[in-house]
Amino acid sequence: MLLDEIKKQRVEALKTKNNSTYKILTLILGELSRLDNKSPSDEDVEKVIKKMVKSSTETNNLKPSEELLFEIQVLKSFLKSELTEQELSDIIDKLIVSHETLPLIMKELKAKYAGQYDGKMAKDIILLKLKQ
Repeated sequence: MLLDEIKKQRVEALKTKNNSTYKILTLILGELSRLDNKSPSDEDVEKVIKKMVKSSTETNNLKPSEELLFEIQVLKSFLKSELTEQELSDIIDKLIVSHETLPLIMKELKAKYAGQYDGKMAKDIILLKLKQ
């Protein structure tokens, strides 16, 4: 599980005296402790981390710093890589064959590729392909 990996890396950061990484991993665990679910799923953990990445990115855009760039890098290391527009388009091409409406395609995308794509981009690609 992703939560176990974060805890493991936090202990390792403490042992190696990597204070920057330790602080970031502690922040992640702190955010996760605020969830109602005491044993969050990988999807829950990814949502929290994505929210933290977004917040740190916005802050970095306003006031750039090396510390924030490092934080974003550490946070992103726990996320699945996002599909490129071309990869997403190829997947949607395959799904359109068996599913003919936007809701059905989006449902299938979410089931198979949750957290790996931009929802707005997927919707735009689907609508464009359905019009063709």
